[in-house]
Amino acid sequence: MTVPPPSLRRAAAVGFLAVALALAWLLVATPLVSAWQEADAAVDRAERRLAALTALTAGAAALEQALRVEAAGAPAAYGGDSDTLVAAQVQDRLKAAVETAGGQLASVAILPTAAEGPFRRIGLRIQVEATLPQLQRLLYTLETGRPDLVLDNLSIRPPVRAGAERGEPSLAVEVDVQAYAGGARP
Repeated sequence: MTVPPPSLRRAAAVGFLAVALALAWLLVATPLVSAWQEADAAVDRAERRLAALTALTAGAAALEQALRVEAAGAPAAYGGDSDTLVAAQVQDRLKAAVETAGGQLASVAILPTAAEGPFRRIGLRIQVEATLPQLQRLLYTLETGRPDLVLDNLSIRPPVRAGAERGEPSLAVEVDVQAYAGGARP
């Protein structure tokens, strides 16, 4: 067996070294680089989630503050022991809302009261003449004001006469308004 010349042996050794380095790169370095890239992407996703959650918690804190302010404001139910007094308070509120909206309050009738859990339901049936924009303002005012009112049995009849606003027709509106007072009476 003949021994290869030294230059060929060196070339073979350099070749084996290159193959060994390539195998080491494929078996060790490539998985490490891939794992590093995946970890970097995971960190980026986590940072984006953290930013979104931080924004949500800031929004939640603002909502909690608004809820505390709302809860500290006007109560959800009317106070008072007398159904007549509560009905008068609701009637005053309705009259002011109708006048502010620009409509005309035609009539108010007190409906029978009823106990509902820990509350008393006091109802009024009102008849109003208003144009469509006036009616929209009136309903918005009643539904968003405090203490809470529940509007039921809304009936809108055809125009009864021409309204003052741009000649719009005045509608005949009838609606039951329910208010709640604390403490059911025996």
